[in-house]
Amino acid sequence: MTEKIKPDFQNLETMGVKANLSNVEREYFDKLKAELKQILRGKTFEEIEKTQDLVLARSVSKKMSQILEFLKSKEINDEEMKEKAYEELLEWARDDLEKENAEEWLEQIFDLDSLPRAKVRGEKLDLSKTNVSYLPKNLEVEKLNISQTKNLAVLPEGIKLKELVAFNSELSTLEGVEVTKILNINDNKKIASLPEGTKLEELSAINSVLAALEGVEVTKNLDIGSNKKITSLPRGTVLEYLSASNCGLEDLPDDLIVNETMYIGGCSESVKQKARELYYRRRIRKLIM
Repeated sequence: MTEKIKPDFQNLETMGVKANLSNVEREYFDKLKAELKQILRGKTFEEIEKTQDLVLARSVSKKMSQILEFLKSKEINDEEMKEKAYEELLEWARDDLEKENAEEWLEQIFDLDSLPRAKVRGEKLDLSKTNVSYLPKNLEVEKLNISQTKNLAVLPEGIKLKELVAFNSELSTLEGVEVTKILNINDNKKIASLPEGTKLEELSAINSVLAALEGVEVTKNLDIGSNKKITSLPRGTVLEYLSASNCGLEDLPDDLIVNETMYIGGCSESVKQKARELYYRRRIRKLIM
């Protein structure tokens, strides 16, 4: 009888996927599988189990053991990474957020089974009015509220959000941050520009210091009321709603389209006149001055 040499190649590949191998680890895993395939020389595991060639069976079993030990060590490393990630998350909740029952709070807010990625339960993480000064680098959240925070100046590089609400915050830059749907920086006095290529459904920058929208695309709602820094809109701007009351616009693009309502009270007479022209040309559906 030959030695048992399961699992087969398909099971090995499944185990490799579950191990979540890095690029380097994947290369080593594929190298071990290639060596195993060379030993097999076209034979299947089932065929070898039926043969009396103990030398071949033992060679296959030895290589199989090497592969399984590698995957097992990766699992151990993953557990160590999870433990380290949890300790870092606990330190953040306890010391930075000053949560009295930090462990209980973490269980309520995060899916701890997702570690080392700190995945927020549901879609939203509300840190408004807290003393938060930094966010975990491995944070995974769709909607983040950091409004009225005074100690948080930057977000982790590479973080991706559907929605970021940061009104009256000390956030100073969005470089390295991707927001894909809604951005609110009302009353923010730090952010003067957005990353080139930013594309949003809604942008609210009321009474902020955001100074330019070139390279930024907003597809639905734009609110720049009381913003004195933005003097023009990009050509080709198409919106549903545009609120520009008491803002610093000096002109409007000839091809501006507002499919629903434009608010422009408190703007210069030249801008109001341009808005009227666009309204008469039916590029603005409803104009409120």
